[in-house]
Amino acid sequence: MMNAPEEKGKVAAPETNHKPRVGFFICHCGSNIAGKVNVSRVAENCARHPYVTVSRDYKFMCSDPGQELIKKEIAENGLERVGSWPRARRACTRRPSGVPA
Repeated sequence: MMNAPEEKGKVAAPETNHKPRVGFFICHCGSNIAGKVNVSRVAENCARHPYVTVSRDYKFMCSDPGQELIKKEIAENGLERVGSWPRARRACTRRPSGVPA
């Protein structure tokens, strides 16, 4: 008995139980956000997600020390995906230099 031919251009997704290693980084933006939102609590809630390996908050995530924190966490924890909040502020969500796309 022959298997049905695969549709042209379609590739079957591999079956895997792999859970992605996600890092989530929340910026206080000084008091702009931290004055209205309990940023530490947001980080705690993000950490409860089953795929989140690292969840950190920092006063200015877009600063050089904030970007170094992200790079360090990526390297030390083998993070495969990174999310940040707030996304509306492009400076806070820029890709750290030296981190591949």
